Amino acid sequence: MLLVNVFMTPPLNTERYFEDYLVKIQKPDGTIVTVGPFDAYIADTSGWFNYVPDAAGTWKFQFVMQGMYFPAGRYLQYRDITGRTRSYIVTNTSGTLRDSAYYNPVSTAWQELTVQQDPVMSWYSPLPTDYWTQPVSSNNREWAQIMCDFPWVGPGGGKNFPANTNLYGSNYEITPYCEAPNTAHIAWYRQVVAGGIVGSNYPTMPIRSYGSGESTYAGWPDIIWFGRCYQSMTKVFDGVTQSVWECYDLRTGEVYWDKPNVSVVPDNIEYAGSSATLIAISTTGNDTLIKYNPMTGAMTGNYSIYPLTSGNYYKNGYALTLQTITTPAPTHYQLINWTTTGTSATLASRIVSNISFPLSSISNYDFEAGIGARESTTAPNGTGVAGTVRLECASLTTGALLCNVTAGDGGLYPYSGAQQLDHGKFTDLIAGYFLCWDATSGKLLYTSEMMAYPWGAASFGSYELRSGYGMYYWQGYDGVYGFDWDTGKIVWHNWGEKGVPFEYPYGNASFALHPWGGSYLADGKVFASNGEHSPTQPVSRGWKLYAMNATTGETIWSIAGALDVGGISNGYIMTQSRYDGRQYCFGKGLSATTVSAPMTAVPLGSSVLIEGTVLDQSPGQPGTPCVSAESMSTQMEYLHMQMPIDGYYHNITMTGVPVTIVAIDSSGQSTVVGTATSNAYYGTFALNWTAPKEDKWTISAIFAGDDSYGSSTAGTSLLVGPAPAPIEFPPTTQPTDYSMTLNGILVAVVVAIIIGIVAVLLALRKK
Repeated sequence: MLLVNVFMTPPLNTERYFEDYLVKIQKPDGTIVTVGPFDAYIADTSGWFNYVPDAAGTWKFQFVMQGMYFPAGRYLQYRDITGRTRSYIVTNTSGTLRDSAYYNPVSTAWQELTVQQDPVMSWYSPLPTDYWTQPVSSNNREWAQIMCDFPWVGPGGGKNFPANTNLYGSNYEITPYCEAPNTAHIAWYRQVVAGGIVGSNYPTMPIRSYGSGESTYAGWPDIIWFGRCYQSMTKVFDGVTQSVWECYDLRTGEVYWDKPNVSVVPDNIEYAGSSATLIAISTTGNDTLIKYNPMTGAMTGNYSIYPLTSGNYYKNGYALTLQTITTPAPTHYQLINWTTTGTSATLASRIVSNISFPLSSISNYDFEAGIGARESTTAPNGTGVAGTVRLECASLTTGALLCNVTAGDGGLYPYSGAQQLDHGKFTDLIAGYFLCWDATSGKLLYTSEMMAYPWGAASFGSYELRSGYGMYYWQGYDGVYGFDWDTGKIVWHNWGEKGVPFEYPYGNASFALHPWGGSYLADGKVFASNGEHSPTQPVSRGWKLYAMNATTGETIWSIAGALDVGGISNGYIMTQSRYDGRQYCFGKGLSATTVSAPMTAVPLGSSVLIEGTVLDQSPGQPGTPCVSAESMSTQMEYLHMQMPIDGYYHNITMTGVPVTIVAIDSSGQSTVVGTATSNAYYGTFALNWTAPKEDKWTISAIFAGDDSYGSSTAGTSLLVGPAPAPIEFPPTTQPTDYSMTLNGILVAVVVAIIIGIVAVLLALRKK
């Protein structure tokens, strides 16, 4: 990434600045592109931008100031709806009124730059792959491409902005820059409202779930800023049950503070210079713009915007309001573009532009194309069902009416809430298919492919249509569909997990279909969940949250529960569950590794057992085994949702994570002993090793981390002594020969016996 700086000399007066700078860039192949026009900083004439070369070779840059005339007067600044800084003359304000002046066009000589494949930078911060927290040091500026606050409004752009995605996101439910979870790992959870099965105290409704009604959700944060969540909720605070505005940590759920008596909570973030504030455009009381300090929750400003009663915060620091004016007659409409920055006490001083507008309301916006649309329908009084569609589009910058077309003549049945305006096109769900018009001309561009019969073709589904990555996404009763914006082709269709037959009224004798609710886009993924607008009792079983590849529709992961997505930021998603009344936060957590070896010296040549544990240290389930990404949903469902440890169908064997064992001798030389896979049910691992020499060894166990866990390591010592000495036996000698002695004794005994016998015989003879 290049930082391109330009400036003029001499500088300007402090109340003037140059507009419409250009920088011409010649690529190595001779192609010339132009950056600009852009405006200089006031007075000092400087300007700058980032640029990423896309080829090796010699590049050339030329700065062009196109000349500028300053009429006599005093100048102030404002920004128009496109984001351009403009000046206007103020002649009745205190300050010096300058004479007119003209600055001649001027340009620099071409400046050369060599781009090569090998890096030449001395400072670069690679993107983190491990667990990280906020605040992020300013030294790690490259990390900005994976960080994004919620809600994101724009404008976006740059190298890492997703292709074919609108530069403004206030009406598309997309967070374009940040990472999002690749596994179903739960970082933390908390009980917010009562939920779950009550019991059989209600004989007519033995299975009853609280938390499923539309007014009893656990909720989600309105804002996520710097890893902090801001949400309004009812809880016991200071011993009193009351509504509070709460700030808590995105990664851990730790509550930083609770503020009672905050009647209007903010829902957007405003950046001005090097500061940030949280803002709310109030439609109560005196119609005010209210600002809060994000660290303390203290109110920092309360400014009247009377007579406006609302504002569409479409980009940082700017809101758009369509005002109905009845006096003087006839009734007419003004589109007011105004800024939320600064401390001005009146709306008049905040207005950027105020144009006459032909429409009485705007139902859809495309801020990149600068178009607003209103769709209206007509229905026969006998049926009350809409059958004709009227589309009106107007320019948000000029107020010109761009198109006014009617389609259907009683034969179209548009589905409520399933409309979207993007890429200068307007699309509307009719009856299993979409119609798409050019929002500038009103020309019908295409009729999309028909969704599957019967449930897709019936158009049952959610009341929202998401847009991003060159596609629009619809959640119907038979799954999620991805449509190509340019052609209306169905790029993919993900049914989700088909349910048990007859468990739900939709489907057939082979399987049940689960209805689909809301969705959210981030990190090239569609996060969509099963759900209904007003679920009946008992609540249907088998609902899930899915993470799908936004391009192919492939399921990346899923987890049981009626989990609605309500905020995505910095690799985490906040959800609320209709099944149990909890909030669940999905994302990467901390891990802890231990390792041990024999605590006494072992002789050289002995096999030793190196063993240890790898455990999850996330607040949601501290001290439990770390498991593989493939086993994560089963583990989380077992720990938090009373599901079997081997899966609902008892067909899953969970697996653990790899642990690398390294032995380091006293000289610092390391040897990889091997890799052990931990036991998914106990978190333990073990590996046999025979040391190659006598030494005091350091044994290190390394878990590198993955999409679910940050890395962790542990070490221990192993003393290997000399091999044991062999057992020594006495030297071998010739044994003493006792045979002669024995023979002598035997001879003597025989002689004695003979003498005895002779003596007896002589005695008998004498007698």
